[in-house]
Amino acid sequence: MKKIDFTVKCTLRCTHAPLIICLSGGMDQIAFPCKICGKTYARKTSMYAHLRLCGKEPKFSCVLCGKKFKYKHRLQSHLTSNVHALKLRQ
Repeated sequence: MKKIDFTVKCTLRCTHAPLIICLSGGMDQIAFPCKICGKTYARKTSMYAHLRLCGKEPKFSCVLCGKKFKYKHRLQSHLTSNVHALKLRQ
């Protein structure tokens, strides 16, 4: 398949700010950094969601291996995966 390089000029008029940034190719220019760890996010809401748990000790831990998780659903995924099933078979 032949690769073709081309540029498109956007003619849309948008009122939704993230869409404007995305369509204008400016997603690389906008960054919301975490004040604790410095990780950057394209959206302010994503940065705030990260900030709620950044720097805090994970409060969910696996009873089988002791691995810690900040989110309960991540622990549940870990427990339902085959991680421990493979170890128990050996």
